[in-house]
Amino acid sequence: MLVLAISFLVSYIFALLIVRYKHLHAHLTSDSDLTGVQKFHVTAVPRVGGVAIIFGVLLALSARYFQNTDVGTFGLLLVVSSLPAFIFGLAEDLTKKVKVRVRLLATFSSAGLAGYFLNAWLSSVQIFG
Repeated sequence: MLVLAISFLVSYIFALLIVRYKHLHAHLTSDSDLTGVQKFHVTAVPRVGGVAIIFGVLLALSARYFQNTDVGTFGLLLVVSSLPAFIFGLAEDLTKKVKVRVRLLATFSSAGLAGYFLNAWLSSVQIFG
């Protein structure tokens, strides 16, 4: 329970800092295109909220590693596996020039790394037909 509280607090604080100081990084991180079909914000907002989440998860898993090495190692390997998807998503948030196909391939790579490092493969999906 303590690990979840740590993760939440760290993510919350990072998110607050990102929003509070957006004037310092808005030229890099804000979504200024407000006219798209799925856009609902009326002002430019930072697109880098994933940074707050990844820091919270990393800190919580680091703390968990000292409580239970097996669980901590599993979690840290899972985070390492997710890095390609995170890095290319962050690059898209910052540059707005990473194509969907590239991000999808990065996500496939993350899934492959998770399967390899954690030996977690789907052998059956139980779909009729």
